[in-house]
Amino acid sequence: QQSSDDGIESIFNATSLTVGTLGEFENEIIVTSNYTGCLRMYCPSRDNLEVGYLSDDCLLEIVMGHPVIQTSIGKYVSGSPISYLATLHPQCISIYNLHVIPGTTKHGNEAQLQHIQDYRLTKSGACRFLSGPFGLNRYHDCFAVTYLDGSLEFLDQSESVAVSLPELLLPTPLLYVATCDSFVLQTDNAMLECYRYQNLISKKRVSWTISILSDIRISSQINPPSHGLYYLSINPFR
Repeated sequence: QQSSDDGIESIFNATSLTVGTLGEFENEIIVTSNYTGCLRMYCPSRDNLEVGYLSDDCLLEIVMGHPVIQTSIGKYVSGSPISYLATLHPQCISIYNLHVIPGTTKHGNEAQLQHIQDYRLTKSGACRFLSGPFGLNRYHDCFAVTYLDGSLEFLDQSESVAVSLPELLLPTPLLYVATCDSFVLQTDNAMLECYRYQNLISKKRVSWTISILSDIRISSQINPPSHGLYYLSINPFR
């Protein structure tokens, strides 16, 4: 999508919006970014819902030196109880902490973004990432980066592992299931495959696979099970 920002056209997509709590700031924050490198943080006041957007709702606005492909919030510093912001750039993943000093300016709070560290990517062409406690990590979240050629890269604080599967030649939707420490992905030949994390990084066998073009069932359940995998698809024949 495209929008006009102060006369400059901004490019963004569905991964340009993140919502969550950051640092020691108690309120939820809306984080927006775009490919021109502009990152904004908003904290709308519940007292002004009828009034609409106010300038005080914008906590922070900075222009980074690189395009921001995606943002995410998670436990990215080992041993720290607070959440941090991760930004995906063409060559790296950057980690930031948010400091908010209440009532220090005439407009309200003063917010500062503190750079913590960078994860260097092994190649260019990153298009999205996800994070989670891969390997049942109890201390911090790790990253899985998807590249335009379909390859994957897994980054921990101490190492990175590149994975190329023969069935993946294009970037694929990737889902992490923390309860079983597994990844579910869609291959180019319309198959859903599930890999346990250790099997995926060591390129071992798949846990299970199913075709998304066969055995289609339409469910009329009113109360679906509490745990399940749901695949959303568009029917081109309707």
